[in-house]
Amino acid sequence: MRVNMSMAIVDMTDVTKEDHFDWSYNVQSMILSSFFWGYIVLMLPSGELAKRFGGKRLLTIAIAANALVSLLLPTGAYLKHRTPLMKIITCLPFWAAVVGHCGQNWGFFTLMTEMPTYMAKVLNVNLKQNGVLSSLPYLAMYSLSFPVGALTDFLVRRKLLSVTNTRKLTNTIGFWGPALALIGLSYTPEGNMVAAVVMLTVTGAINAGHYTGYLLILVDLAPNFSSWLMAISNFFANIVSLIAPLVCGIIIQDEWVVYLPSAPEGVGSIPTTGKIL
Repeated sequence: MRVNMSMAIVDMTDVTKEDHFDWSYNVQSMILSSFFWGYIVLMLPSGELAKRFGGKRLLTIAIAANALVSLLLPTGAYLKHRTPLMKIITCLPFWAAVVGHCGQNWGFFTLMTEMPTYMAKVLNVNLKQNGVLSSLPYLAMYSLSFPVGALTDFLVRRKLLSVTNTRKLTNTIGFWGPALALIGLSYTPEGNMVAAVVMLTVTGAINAGHYTGYLLILVDLAPNFSSWLMAISNFFANIVSLIAPLVCGIIIQDEWVVYLPSAPEGVGSIPTTGKIL
């Protein structure tokens, strides 16, 4: 029992592990010495307790309490910390990550809310096709997230790029790539459903870069307080999620309908070739 923490702290502070504790040697020394604080304080009272209640009962209670506390140590390791709110508020890299998070939510939720309407009104697909085609960008994002994560680890592990530059690289690709793909979408030939769906799928696929971008920056900045950083960042980002569809409604004042081929002469059908204002 005495050496449990002495062994565990070696692994807990191993900088090669992703979930390590960034404890200074002073903090580590204080943790290792803390066992003996209670050991010394209870040494004299334990003699009297053994006299009154017997060694068997005292030993059973002492070992049981020791074992229970040892089981709680891994959880307790995440609790050694006051949240430095002032440092968080004044941390410029953190706010840069928040801006990135807001930008991600703006684009992601704009697509999520508007893409089914685009599929139906512009590409003229039915409801069943709409569901399948609208899911392709997210399926592509899911599939590409695995190789993107592996590539990021490879770059950092081989020291080809620093952690900071790796985050910047993948975040830039994950943001600018979809932006360029959406610009390309606006130039797809009218009525070409395949080209439009391909561009939307590419948009989702490349956006997978954000998973190893600003999201990991929140962990990089403060591993012990990443939950606080994510809570604050997600708070502002979801305000943007609320605003994005409303802005779309302000910008898009008309509803486009698909251009249909003209009916054969004599049939009398009138093709739909305009806007509904």
